[in-house]
Amino acid sequence: MAKSSIALFALLLLLTPFSEISSIFDGFVWGPYYFVLSIGSVIAFLVSLFLFFRKKPLVCNINNTEAILLISLLYIGIRLLFTPYFEAYMHQYAILVVAVLVVFVFKRVFFMPENRRIIQAFILLLLSTGIVEGALGLWQLKGVYFNQLSSLTIAGTFQNRGIYANYLTIAGLFAWGIFLFAKPTFKSNTWIRYFALGAISLTILVLPFTEARTAWLAFSAGMAFLTWPLIRLKISALLTSRRSRIISFAALGLILVSALFFLFQFKEESAKGRLLIYKVSLNMIQPKPLFGYGFGRFSAEYNNFQAEYFKDNPTNEEALLADNVTTGFNEFLQTTVELGFAGLLLLIGLLLIIFGSKSKSEYAYLSYSAKGALIGTFVCSLFSYPLRVLPLAILVVFLLSIVNATDTEEGFDFVIGKWVFRPFFLILLCGVSVDFYAVRKDYQARIQWQNAMNFANKKEYSNALPCYQKAYTGLKHDGYFMYNYGSELLENDVVKGVKILEEAKNYLNDNDLNVYLGNGYFALKNYEKAEECYLLSSNMVPCKFYPRYQLFKLYCETYHFDKSKVVAQTIEKMNVKIPSKTVSTIKKEVHQWLLKNE
Repeated sequence: MAKSSIALFALLLLLTPFSEISSIFDGFVWGPYYFVLSIGSVIAFLVSLFLFFRKKPLVCNINNTEAILLISLLYIGIRLLFTPYFEAYMHQYAILVVAVLVVFVFKRVFFMPENRRIIQAFILLLLSTGIVEGALGLWQLKGVYFNQLSSLTIAGTFQNRGIYANYLTIAGLFAWGIFLFAKPTFKSNTWIRYFALGAISLTILVLPFTEARTAWLAFSAGMAFLTWPLIRLKISALLTSRRSRIISFAALGLILVSALFFLFQFKEESAKGRLLIYKVSLNMIQPKPLFGYGFGRFSAEYNNFQAEYFKDNPTNEEALLADNVTTGFNEFLQTTVELGFAGLLLLIGLLLIIFGSKSKSEYAYLSYSAKGALIGTFVCSLFSYPLRVLPLAILVVFLLSIVNATDTEEGFDFVIGKWVFRPFFLILLCGVSVDFYAVRKDYQARIQWQNAMNFANKKEYSNALPCYQKAYTGLKHDGYFMYNYGSELLENDVVKGVKILEEAKNYLNDNDLNVYLGNGYFALKNYEKAEECYLLSSNMVPCKFYPRYQLFKLYCETYHFDKSKVVAQTIEKMNVKIPSKTVSTIKKEVHQWLLKNE
């Protein structure tokens, strides 16, 4: 009974894409976070309670996959303790703990002889999420359904079409594998194959409209991997001569090169922008190659390095490609930046173990389907950030769990006495209680934040500031909150606003934050700090006009007319990335000033 309850709660995690909370700011991110941590806490509570009252010693069997996951969890935990402002990233680490817990539970609870129905329910639910997301995409194409962030675009329940396309790709590849390899020997398998056919059909229908190149590439790679066993013998029969093999491989190479060239040209500016991010990320790795900058620190560190890059290359053509960056668009590069080559080796080791594993014959269809979907995840990870979006990450965790649970590797056994594991699970029970309290406190703080923003949007600052202050105690390690709070405070209390914005820079550092901070210092007549902030902001995203315009005004205010002229000339020569009334006004004002001050 306990095992069945644990399995059912684990199944609920598949509903993460539909757990958005509209009553709080950024509910697309924090809704899934609360959902996963709540469900994970229940699972941990049930497991701890079940094992705490166990009278016999605990016999554990751990295979290579589980061992490397535990080592990775330990390494990240230790690295987190030495990460600056680590409190801001504790919730991410808690998610990792839940992910590893799911992998362990999946093998020991789902794949029991008496739990065949739970396995079938799991497959049907996973396929159903793909069907629902695909159907939502079709409705969005017809203008029937939109979410708050995907208005007038196709994005399912996600924030943008790229993330949505990645989810469709991974779920669709799993469905294709199930459809191809699930034997219709049981009536239930027939129903599963119908569901799989529905999921893959919707994926094929919707995916082209997302215009997501990474997803197209990942889907093609996964489809090739899954379909290869069925066409291998036929192709081998056709390629009997050396000449036919040479011609075929040359044609295949030409097709691949042409496809890659097309994908690059399809959104050339976007592709070049990714290359810029990779270049800056490689520069980041050089100072701290072994252990990186710390778990979760990419968004706080990256823009500083981008500013340094453009400071050294002021006339670089890439200036128009730059933007505020919070993710590395490559999971392997970002992992290396945050956790160093030590973290990268653990990730590569996990991939080698997963794709080198062999599955039990009765579950081969499941394992191979999961590996096909993981191939798609791997390709997505080269050009996107699927592991940084919680609904996608949970889906990947389940795929990983399938491969691990069906592995033929015997692993190694060890016995833990009850006087050892009972205190451990008692501590875990206490940890679950603390986690529930922390999640509740964070949720209440975000409600206050949303209330504060609602008041601020109406210019009711007397009502907004008390809500911000209440939220501050729970969200003082959230860079986005601190940025929003500090920028609003500048209207009423410049000194405190500057203080809050300086704190925000510890967790989030982008060009907009530095502009607000520069404005605060400007108001306080601390011109040296204001200049520093405006210069940093201008170098972070060189194509933006407003930071340089504020710098121009600063130099005029302080009678540094030589510097004013240099900045004004720079603004006049700048190319416009996105035309707007503000940019036109700035250019006109600067041009007139130059005419008067020749």
